[in-house]
Amino acid sequence: MTETEKAIAEIWALFRESEKRFQKYQEENQKRFEQEEKKRQEEDKKRQEEDKKRQEEDKKRQEEYDRRHAEFIASMQKSYEGLKENVGKLTDKWGRFLEYVLAPGIPKAFQDIDIPIHTVAQRVRGKKGNRHIEIDLVGRNDDYIVLVEVKSTLSVDDVREHLETIPLFKEFFPKDRDCKIIGAVAGIEITGESDKFAFRNGLYVLGQAQDTVIIRNSPGFQPKIW
Repeated sequence: MTETEKAIAEIWALFRESEKRFQKYQEENQKRFEQEEKKRQEEDKKRQEEDKKRQEEDKKRQEEYDRRHAEFIASMQKSYEGLKENVGKLTDKWGRFLEYVLAPGIPKAFQDIDIPIHTVAQRVRGKKGNRHIEIDLVGRNDDYIVLVEVKSTLSVDDVREHLETIPLFKEFFPKDRDCKIIGAVAGIEITGESDKFAFRNGLYVLGQAQDTVIIRNSPGFQPKIW
């Protein structure tokens, strides 16, 4: 073997050795990549399972919150309805109390302005078909009927509602069609200038001064007659 042939043989030997090393490097890299990919997939799977578990726990917590919230709202609604009913009963009882307090003093109050009142009735109700009205206090003489709306706190809306009711009285009580109807409102507390609104619409405004029922209208006031 010549020197040239020997050199070529050595080169081929080195080339084959390099190829083997490169092949081994590739195999090791491929194996390492597969191991890392498998590990990544396992971690992804584990993370997905943890996310799913967390989502299920969040869903359960939300469902529990919604259930408790619904129970709380239902409980509050029940309490509110009970409170509203009790307040309504208390307001009604307070209104009745005011009517009993005011009723005895109405004849003298109107006597002072030359409108004698012979009788005072409480909670006068009228019904016509499906319609009905209720007047807190009704004072009478031979010519006049005084319709009084009584509120613990008198508002403009209360006055307005009474003004809508007064014209219906003769329709529900036709035997009184020849009487002159006068309107009045009464309240311990007067809000929103309801007294001025009543004055402008021809109503008497009643109040209390110690144990006496008084008429708050100015002298010379001319009531509206229905």
